[in-house]
Parts: sequence; C-alpha cells; structure tokens
Amino acid sequence: MIFPFPLTPSSIIFGLQGGLGMLNGVANLIIPALVAKNSKVLNIASVPALHSIALGAITYGAFFVKAAYVADTQIMWWSVVGRGLAVVTFGLHGGVWGNVALFEGAMGVLTAAGLLWEWRTEGRKVKGV
Repeated sequence: MIFPFPLTPSSIIFGLQGGLGMLNGVANLIIPALVAKNSKVLNIASVPALHSIALGAITYGAFFVKAAYVADTQIMWWSVVGRGLAVVTFGLHGGVWGNVALFEGAMGVLTAAGLLWEWRTEGRKVKGV
C-alpha cells in the first residue's frame, strides 16, 4: 500500500484536521512568540492555560489521525457533534472566539460532507471489486 491510510474523503479530511491540530499544539509549546501572540488575541493571561490548550490539540490531533488511519466513521460522526457544540459554545462568547466557532463549524461541515459522500456512493460500488 502506497498511502498509510484509506483514501476516502472522510479519512483524508479527518487526517488533515488531526495533523494540523498536532502541528498547532506543538508550535504553541515550542514557540514563545506564538504563545505571546495567542495570549493577546485570545485574552488569556495564563501561559499554563495556553499550554493546556496546546496539549489538548496534540492529543485530539493524535486521535483524529488514528481514526482516519482506521477509517473509524463513528468517531468522525461524534466529532461532528462535538464541533456543533463548539460552534454554539464559542459563538456565544463572541469576539475572537467567533472565529474559532467558524473554524469548528467549517471542519464539522467538511467532515460530515465527506462521510455523507461515502454513504451516498457506497451503494454504487461493484461488489467484489
């Protein structure tokens, strides 16, 4: 196999989200200037709190990559639910958190679109091929 994960739309979308989450988390742990910038933008004065967010991003990113690797559509659907909750939560906070809500919503829609595309085309596949 050339690719280390299934080349389905949902796995590609989910794997990219996980990889980006992990990169974002690592960057926020090792680049002090990025932590300082995010501290101002997000209005969070606590560096340990920002590091907690970064560690969470690494952790969820790893789970996303693993789910993409095994094409775990149940986890992918649950992430759509979680992103929907994030849209409401961050949207209610307003300000820069509205941007986070938009991102979460976009990622949820992309994941759902990939999963629905696969579900829709599943019946069109030729059995045994």
